[in-house]
Formats: sequence, C-alpha cells, structure tokens
Amino acid sequence: MLGFNSAWIPNSTLKKILRTRKNPIVIDVGCNIGDFSESIVRQNNTSIIYAFDLHEGLTSILNKKFTNFQFYFKAIALSDRRGISGINLNKTNDRKAYLSDTKNLKRIKVDTLDGSLRKLRLTKIIILKIDTEGNDFKVLKGAIDTLKITEIIIFEIMYKLLQNAADPNTVINYLRDHGFKYFYRSTKFFGLVPISKIQPWEVATQNIVACKNEIDKYKTRWYSVNNWLGSSVGMSERLKIVRSPVRSRPKPL
Repeated sequence: MLGFNSAWIPNSTLKKILRTRKNPIVIDVGCNIGDFSESIVRQNNTSIIYAFDLHEGLTSILNKKFTNFQFYFKAIALSDRRGISGINLNKTNDRKAYLSDTKNLKRIKVDTLDGSLRKLRLTKIIILKIDTEGNDFKVLKGAIDTLKITEIIIFEIMYKLLQNAADPNTVINYLRDHGFKYFYRSTKFFGLVPISKIQPWEVATQNIVACKNEIDKYKTRWYSVNNWLGSSVGMSERLKIVRSPVRSRPKPL
C-alpha cells in the first residue's frame, strides 16, 4: 500500500491540479525514462517540463518520446552542492542508481536545483517531483529559491534517506519552514491521506505530497486509514471518525 518504484500521485489529482492551467511549469528531478512526465502531458499537453537525471544515455530516449511537447532535459545529478560525486549503479540508465561518496565509482558532475534553474528566471512552478533514491532531502536543501515559487512537491521517503542522516520528520519540518502547510501520504488504494508527521517505524518506501494550499477534500475512509497507520488518536476517536460520513478538510500543520 505504501511502496512504489517512483514518486507517484493519483492521476485524478494531477488532472485537478493541471486541467485549467495554461502552460503550467513542472520540474521532474530523477526523471529516468519519463514516466512521471508522461502522466503530466496526458493531463495537460501545454505543460512545460524541465527534467533532470544523472544518466546521459537518456537524452536520445527522452527527446524522441517528448518530441511533440515542451520538454527540456538536462543530464546532471542534483544535490545540495555543486561539484563532483560518485554514482552507484548496476546497469546502463539504472533507475535505482544513486549518488555515493564511496571511492572508485564513476564520477559525475553535481549541481543544485537552484543553480540549474537560475538562468530560466521562472516565477512559478506548479509541481516539483523528486525521485533520487534517497537523495531527495539534499535536492530540497539545494532548492531554497525554487521552493519559494513552488506550489506542490512530490518526493519519496525511503531507507536511503536514513543512510544520508536525514530523519523523515526533518524533511517535513524543513518544508514547513519554507511555507508548505499540507502534507499527504500518496497511496494506490486510498488516494491522498492527510498526515501530520511520519512515524519512526514508517521507513518503507512511500510517497509524500507537500502543498502550500489544500488540493482536495478527503472522505472519511482515507482519513481513518491514516489513523490506523500510526496516529496517537484513541480507539473511541477512531470510531467517531469512521462513523462520520465526511471528514472536514485537514488543518495546516
């Protein structure tokens, strides 16, 4: 229910976010072969997508796939600094490849998201999606200016985040400090589930959606599942929630 191979959000939610916008700007960090970007153009073919991945070999694949869309790809690794880093991978265009300081690895260039976008002088980003195999928080730390103009972020919580010395709630609190008020767990079976924090034992791969503004109203069954997954709400309160026909909109953190 929580695990995915890449950052994910329900298509119905994407449609609601994008359907009325003209040329919405979307940033796809860790795009690989473009699955997320494909879901964006299916919902709004006027979208402008700036995509990044550490594999140079994806250039021809992506240019061919998105030849009829406003899609711009740059082969570079993103983190919280500029410089050089090692890359741990098992095969060409490995979607599970990740940055590592281990010696004797292939070396690649690294930049921050702010640095990579600066020349574009963007004024508004609708969605920033990050899927970098545990490096997501470092990407966010290198995106201070980008966060100021971003409405929605989709990123992953996984065990490699802990290996990079980042507690999941540190990421949530960081985004709160940058104006994001609503947080949801993105699940296949229950859609977006409002959350207030990520429990210490919830280290399985899961997708988190952070928003500056509420993007939907949530029915009871979604919220009650969230309570069963680890909130401190008591049994009597859980029963009240389950019996209630509709849960009011989640409060900002």
